[in-house]
Amino acid sequence: MGALRAAELDVYGMVGIGDVYRMYKDKIIESDAEVALTFDPDSLRAVTEPLVNIRYSVLRALEKQIIQPEIAEKIIQTAKDTYFYDLTYYYLFNCFEENDRELEPFKQFVMENRKELDLKQKDALKLIEYLNTIY
Repeated sequence: MGALRAAELDVYGMVGIGDVYRMYKDKIIESDAEVALTFDPDSLRAVTEPLVNIRYSVLRALEKQIIQPEIAEKIIQTAKDTYFYDLTYYYLFNCFEENDRELEPFKQFVMENRKELDLKQKDALKLIEYLNTIY
């Protein structure tokens, strides 16, 4: 939610950091549903995937020509239609037919690159780096 608030309040001096902030600022995304997720209260680990991470994964897969634009649109639309409380890659993949061969390369790409595809985490690390430079 910090990126969304920074995009709304940067005109008052709030500093926005990262790609998610830039996406809000450039109006590529607008909803708070883009960054919503649920987490385990004991471990504080995310148990769902924010839509913005799925968008980022799809974009990277398109850039690497792992999927075609039509499949990318289907993935994004399915993710957008899913309530954030239920949104995981596993749930998303299960929304497609088991024999949907066009999705297989994307599944493999995501499973092999989960950490690198976590845009919210990347932005959090950028924020920590920024804070270390000013304090």
